Amino acid sequence: MKKNFTFILPDEPYTDKTELNQTINAVYEGPRYLLCRVNQTTNIVEGVVRESDDLSAFENMPQEQGYNYVTVDAAVNPFEAAYLTDYYTHDLIEDPTFVLPRGLGEWTYHYDDYTGGINQAFYQFTLKYEGGVFIKPQYRLHALSRESVMAAAKLNASNIREALKVEDDSYTAEERKTLEDYAEWLENLEETYHDVEHWKIKFPTNIPRY
Repeated sequence: MKKNFTFILPDEPYTDKTELNQTINAVYEGPRYLLCRVNQTTNIVEGVVRESDDLSAFENMPQEQGYNYVTVDAAVNPFEAAYLTDYYTHDLIEDPTFVLPRGLGEWTYHYDDYTGGINQAFYQFTLKYEGGVFIKPQYRLHALSRESVMAAAKLNASNIREALKVEDDSYTAEERKTLEDYAEWLENLEETYHDVEHWKIKFPTNIPRY
């Protein structure tokens, strides 16, 4: 079956704010009915057990202990059906570009053009079913915390400084200058990007091994 639906993108990737109400048109195209198992402890919908256009296909299905079973009707819950199966397409999602302050450059996030937008916006295995209703999954945040990124930058800067203390021919003069500049850039990273989300920081490439 085909069923039109919409979903809301976050205002920016890796955030859970939706004040801009960025609505994406989508189409579910797949079986109408999905038999899903729901963890009795967490209420998380953990996956689809069987798909069919005929409800009778779900009769006498064996049930695993610790799970409840719920039938998703894609005619009623097309977003949930699409989320659980990936049987959907959506309108083109333009890649957003953000201009960083103080001439620090730009950051662009790439959305898959016509499919995959739900997986990019939402965590998997966070859709819940409680009290007879589905609770929308959680928006995807960045995998790394700002604190961990800044701590890694400081550690890498320290490692570079230690490597450069060795007076041998491990590096050319040009490579030493590149590493010195990079170490200084890392040491100043937190201050330079104090008002910029850490995932928007573009790290230099072609750095010599250290």
